[in-house]
Formats: sequence, C-alpha cells, structure tokens
Amino acid sequence: MYGNIDLGYRVRTRNEQIDRDPGDEWFLNAEVGYQLVRQLMLVGKCEVLRSNPAVVFGGIEAEIKRITYLTPALLYAVGQRTMIEAAVRFSLNGRNFPAGRQFVLGVATTLGKGGG
Repeated sequence: MYGNIDLGYRVRTRNEQIDRDPGDEWFLNAEVGYQLVRQLMLVGKCEVLRSNPAVVFGGIEAEIKRITYLTPALLYAVGQRTMIEAAVRFSLNGRNFPAGRQFVLGVATTLGKGGG
C-alpha cells in the first residue's frame, strides 16, 4: 500500500497585451494505492484546483476556477516494464471547468536498460 500528497501554488502573471490577470491557483493531488494481486493494483486519486478571480479590462473580476475530481483506477502490469491503466474521472463539483465523467485508458513503460 502507498500514499502520496502533492500541494502546490501556481503564480500566474498579468498579460499586458490583452489586459488580463488570470489569477493565481493552488492545487492538491492525493493518491492512495493497494496491490490486490501480483499484477493488479487498485488506485484512488483526488485532485482539487482553486483559483483567485481573473481580472480583465483594468479591474473587472471574471472567472474563478474551481474543480474537484475523484478517480478510481485499476493498473495492470504487463511484464516488469509496462503498466496499463483504466480509470473513470468524476467531477464532484466545479466552476468554469468541464463537468461529467472522463474515461481514461493509458499505457506507461520504462525505456532503456534496467528496470528488470
């Protein structure tokens, strides 16, 4: 079993050409995983993003971005160097982000020498 938490802050600067300040953002990514059997892992992910309001046209506050995603996933090991991931990403709440479900299918592999 493993767990991981990342917390970050993104400084976004004003664009003078279009007179827009997009607003800074903070984000949280948390993940926990458990190996069910030798080649199969169950993973749960939570992603949160919050932003300050954007400022446009010299002082009008515009969009505030907010989103919370919850993603259950299964990872299957194909040999020692390749993993296949299948997941469904649910948006739990949000503002100015796409809502609904996203279906994810991915492949990750280790290139080069080593890694088994």
